[in-house]
Amino acid sequence: MLRELVNNYKYNSVRSCSEIISEMVAQCISLPENAVLVPLPTISKHIRERGFDHTWLLVRHLARLERVECARLLIRGNNATQVGADADKRKEQAKTAYILKGDISRDKYYILVDDVWTTGSSMLEAARRFREREITRVGAMIIAKSG
Repeated sequence: MLRELVNNYKYNSVRSCSEIISEMVAQCISLPENAVLVPLPTISKHIRERGFDHTWLLVRHLARLERVECARLLIRGNNATQVGADADKRKEQAKTAYILKGDISRDKYYILVDDVWTTGSSMLEAARRFREREITRVGAMIIAKSG
């Protein structure tokens, strides 16, 4: 059921799925008060195709439900499409995919959010951007696993 919701949300641009997915996730998690949800940014081509940034919308709903902050602290360093790319290609693309911007606090617990985990390359590189700034309180949340 979750896989179908994510597919409809991501590939068929069914915006209302974000609320349903967020509610399902909120029932399964407990976040610390000092958490900041940080979406992995979507490439601009996909935002134009969908008419919205699916990961940001999902994070905003989830943050509201969990009563925590959310922030767009990562921006795209490239616009490479990962759909259809093999693991080596995804790993290479992910190395330049993200740039960390904005105010970062050591008092916060940053939780990186992505919709689908395929190889983990995106999440690992996004977390690396935080570690490069000596932020060690970084977690990861995915909605679904590919395959």
